[in-house]
Amino acid sequence: MFKIKNFFRFSIQKIMKISEENIEIQKKIGYFFKEIKLLQEALIHTSYANECDIPYNYERFEFLGDSVLELVVREKFFNAFPEKDEGFLSGMKGYYVSGEYLSRIAKKMDLGKYLMLGCGEKNKKDNKRKSLHADLIEAIIGAVYIDGGIKAAKPVIEIFFNEVFENIRDAQSDYNYKNKLQMLTAKKIGEYPEYEIYEKFDRGKKSFIAKIFLGDQYLAQGFGDSKKEATKIAAKKAYNTFKKKHGDLQE
Repeated sequence: MFKIKNFFRFSIQKIMKISEENIEIQKKIGYFFKEIKLLQEALIHTSYANECDIPYNYERFEFLGDSVLELVVREKFFNAFPEKDEGFLSGMKGYYVSGEYLSRIAKKMDLGKYLMLGCGEKNKKDNKRKSLHADLIEAIIGAVYIDGGIKAAKPVIEIFFNEVFENIRDAQSDYNYKNKLQMLTAKKIGEYPEYEIYEKFDRGKKSFIAKIFLGDQYLAQGFGDSKKEATKIAAKKAYNTFKKKHGDLQE
């Protein structure tokens, strides 16, 4: 009887925790589901589904969300850059919907904590790997699309890409050096740069410091009056520093 009561209490606590997290994540993405089961399914990793014998996981939503995300981002860039050709637009799209960039969004919004992983996956050292969090972003978008269509999915994607879409012309310069650096480090050593942004106050004036790392290796830093400016300067420095040491893409 004691074991049954404890199990019942544990089950109730788990249900309450999941319910609270469902509300929390819906607030973060700015969308409340009509059919909450869709969100719950989008948060179930294959490892959790296998261990708990659940007949579904987030992969189908990820498949759909990938296409919905690309459509919205393509349309945004198409309208924002009427003077640019297909090559430029494809490069911009590729950079901003890459697993690397999506994982940054997931990290910034702390979405990984809602993902339901199996015990085996949790115990892996790489359970926070970028591809997993990028997949989660796409799965959430897919679930929103099924629940509310493209009209519901667009605002959610706009929240995910708030910094990009609000300053979409600036995204061009941000893309240039950040994309070059990402492509170069991926080709040469198979790693992607990590960005850390800090606020600095000097005599009441606010500025920003952007630092770039490759794993534990420090590459460069940049200062600016905005996060964009600091990041752009840091990416340019890091790109030039890394290129001197490892060569450019053609070498």
